[in-house]
Amino acid sequence: MYRQVQVNTDDRDLQLVIWRGDESEPLRTLRLNTLTYGTASLNITRPVICDSPKSIEMHVFSDASQVAYGSGVYMRSVAANGDITVKLLCSKSKVSPVKPTTIVRLELCAALLAARLSKAVLDSLRYKPDRVLYWSDSSIILAWLKNNITQLKSFVANRVTEILEITYPSTWRY
Repeated sequence: MYRQVQVNTDDRDLQLVIWRGDESEPLRTLRLNTLTYGTASLNITRPVICDSPKSIEMHVFSDASQVAYGSGVYMRSVAANGDITVKLLCSKSKVSPVKPTTIVRLELCAALLAARLSKAVLDSLRYKPDRVLYWSDSSIILAWLKNNITQLKSFVANRVTEILEITYPSTWRY
């Protein structure tokens, strides 16, 4: 989108451009009647996979502390010649609740954040990765994802249920 603005006649002497086509021409002074600005032609490329990948993987990490928890999504691609490229695609973090809670519950919130973030990324990608892996440094979270939900407290069960609606237990790693 861009905009074009009419320059006030009193201010046209303040909007001067000195111009010449090449070094042989004399300098010319041009006054601007209109000013155009915006980002219509701005295009920033940020490749996250290699050229002509043989395989593409998405790795989603989650972690928590007493003050915050978060998730990061990395894309790993292998080129036909064997070169491996790993790049951060996106991340998201949240501040821990004011009410004190255990690290394990915060790790569960981080795992849920990772699942939601990965779903948003997968829905927006033009290509689908061959494999998606989730990483957590909490063995308790991994056990909750593989156990019967009916044995868990409601806080944990609700979050585990949502994680399992988005991901498969077999895709989680320690």
